[in-house]
Amino acid sequence: MLACRNIYETLRFLFFVSKIFGLAPLRFDLSSSRPDRFAILWSIFVLCLTIAFVIYVTSLDVLVQYSVIVEIVETVEEFLENLISITMILLMILNRNKIVNVMKNLSQFDNRIRNVSILPRLRTSNRKIFRFTVAAITIIFFSVALKHIIIFSFVEEKGPNSFLYNARSAIAFFVYSLVLVQFCALTLVLKQKFETLNYHLLSIDFEIKHNAHKLNSRKLKFVSQLHYHLTNTSFTLNKIFSIPVLLTTLLQLVILVTALFFLIESLFINGDAAAVGLICQNSADVAFYFMLSSTLIFVSSRTMEEARKSAIILHVIMTRSLSEEMQLSAVNFSLQLMHHCVRFTVSNLFVIDESLIHSVLATVCAYLVIVIQFELGDKKINHK
Repeated sequence: MLACRNIYETLRFLFFVSKIFGLAPLRFDLSSSRPDRFAILWSIFVLCLTIAFVIYVTSLDVLVQYSVIVEIVETVEEFLENLISITMILLMILNRNKIVNVMKNLSQFDNRIRNVSILPRLRTSNRKIFRFTVAAITIIFFSVALKHIIIFSFVEEKGPNSFLYNARSAIAFFVYSLVLVQFCALTLVLKQKFETLNYHLLSIDFEIKHNAHKLNSRKLKFVSQLHYHLTNTSFTLNKIFSIPVLLTTLLQLVILVTALFFLIESLFINGDAAAVGLICQNSADVAFYFMLSSTLIFVSSRTMEEARKSAIILHVIMTRSLSEEMQLSAVNFSLQLMHHCVRFTVSNLFVIDESLIHSVLATVCAYLVIVIQFELGDKKINHK
């Protein structure tokens, strides 16, 4: 069992699995400042192999038995999967130094706070993050295995083309799922650091209530500097994963529309309740992608909420009887929190919070109605 004393031990398993898929071209420790050349070369090799595989599979003939609108939706889904398979690996190669800097900044935070009382809290939190990464990776592998067991158990056409086509989809699924798990894990570590800062702010408030005349402004200035340091780290983290989250969100929208359409068509339009494989496959797709989106939104939202708690605690402190020096430090900290807040966005298009669930559901329902209308209209024309 890992001791999970620091961020490197906590995230080592996640980045080990990511490195196999070419998504972690970096040296995962502070033993040397030199880049891991083998990891970079392996990621480039995986990238070239993925490009060649995508080009080959795209050249294969795929039979289409649906209307034009459904064909368009499936083409968009295939294009996004191919784009994500290549872009994610390329972005991880280009952003490897930024990822290393984020982990170094989060690791240095623990070194700057040398409070023995919070060490058990940090280790408990690290173990929770480690369990989250293990559970997430296990669910990803289980979902891919379950989906392909369903496909090869019920699909009538079982040939090399069908196998390669499904393998391409599985590769894209692995790639963007692991990237999202990386983002969620690093965001959870960031949330842990904000929780530690809020714990320090509460201890400052407790000291002010009991020993206001003995407390100077150094502790408050120290917490202010650490909060600024963490906020800058969150900006870097958001910049690294902004494009991957955008591409993944677009793909999830298309996949949800496609899966729900095939599910509704099998159960209600055609009345083909015997298509057990198709129903199970699309039900599993809808459940997994909704769970993936909900996890991303939940983690980002809770981290932003934890960062905002600092302002609430600080304003409670400002109501106390403070010295002029403490009052000035508190005002400066308050201005910093107002102008330097933590926000996780998708390329500044929308914020990753609970409102995104409403937007996703509204978009999926709107396009689902359009696809069903076109499919029904096409069937009426063919029937006549």
